[in-house]
Amino acid sequence: MIDAKPEHERAKAIRELKENQKLIDYRLYREHCYKTQENVFIKDLRILKNKDLSQVIIVDNAVYSFGFQLSNGIPIIPFYDSHTTNINDEELVHLVYYFTCIVESDDVRMQNRRAFQLEELKMMDIAQQLRIIQNGSGVKEEDSTITDIIYVVPNA
Repeated sequence: MIDAKPEHERAKAIRELKENQKLIDYRLYREHCYKTQENVFIKDLRILKNKDLSQVIIVDNAVYSFGFQLSNGIPIIPFYDSHTTNINDEELVHLVYYFTCIVESDDVRMQNRRAFQLEELKMMDIAQQLRIIQNGSGVKEEDSTITDIIYVVPNA
């Protein structure tokens, strides 16, 4: 799991998920991310030494955060506050369903390529897109680093 929020903010929830679900092999934080000149944090799965990346996924609401390994990424809609903007949020329900679809996959990257078609982003100038996103939408630094999950598919 890579989380770009400070460790103390998410440690309890992550511990509970790890203990109850047995899904997460690693907990990594902001300091494990690559920081761009635009002050954006990008997760880099190369930090997971001796791990088969065909069985690792990143779940994030910011596609650029898994830009180094697009095929490992699963984009999700951001969740901010259940009492205001996302009262009918079902993103985690869809995510759990997707997990059940890929859990038996020999290579989750192949399924992700078919499902999300993110490889075309490689043709874009990522740095330019980040500047447009941050400047054009009023995204604050703390909003651009909302990151959540790297899920390591359990061995069957």
